[in-house]
Amino acid sequence: MKAESSEYRKVPRSLLWWCWLKFMFLHMTCQTFDKGYTNAFTASLMPVLRYLYKGRPDADEQIKAGLMRTRSYYVCEQSFSGVVFSIIVGLEEKKCNGQMSGEMISATRTGIMGPLSALGDTLHGSTTRQIAIALTLAFCLDGRFAGALLMFLLMNVSPFLTAFLGVPRVYDQGSAFVLKLLENGALQRFVKTAGGMTVFIMGGIAGKYLFSHYMLHGLFAIISVAVYYVLLQKKIRTNRLIFGTVAGSILLSVIHIAV
Repeated sequence: MKAESSEYRKVPRSLLWWCWLKFMFLHMTCQTFDKGYTNAFTASLMPVLRYLYKGRPDADEQIKAGLMRTRSYYVCEQSFSGVVFSIIVGLEEKKCNGQMSGEMISATRTGIMGPLSALGDTLHGSTTRQIAIALTLAFCLDGRFAGALLMFLLMNVSPFLTAFLGVPRVYDQGSAFVLKLLENGALQRFVKTAGGMTVFIMGGIAGKYLFSHYMLHGLFAIISVAVYYVLLQKKIRTNRLIFGTVAGSILLSVIHIAV
């Protein structure tokens, strides 16, 4: 492929961050069953494509093709979704300058959204947010506004760090940075260690409230977690666990047992 112009057209950092902010705002506000978060991706990439192809005779055709590359199904954890978005912006820039094919861009987005989504759900949803809850729960139960505010701030530390450290790097290095991140194992070891710490912290909190006036509720919660853990280890399907939980809850409510 040959570039349309000898001048390399580069996306300004200000435009990159503005489109990232737009993508984060729209990410889960325009979700659809058949497209996931695709609409947010399309709307946020539009300014980048308009900038890259401005003044070119085939601008309309190239912008349309770029938008169509975003129309396949897309779903990813929000903070790492911003990383995916930054990668695609960098690849679209290379495509504009004749260094990348459209098929490669589509394949890259489809290939990395799954691993990064799993990493984001594990790191943020199952680890750092649980630690934030554990550290601030006592303040919240005492009715302190500072506890709720601190919980909110701590919950958002790791997602914002993911964005501010990841977005500029993956824009420059592309998917190669993601591959290094997934291959070196450092992040996975951190998640595993932090997850173990979360278990200890939540266990301490459970022990504190288990023998108070929350005793029966706390005991039932611990037993339920143990039962679900055993069932998952036995490879019981998740949908069966969900329907079983719903059925059990209905049965307990009918016989007037609150849990």
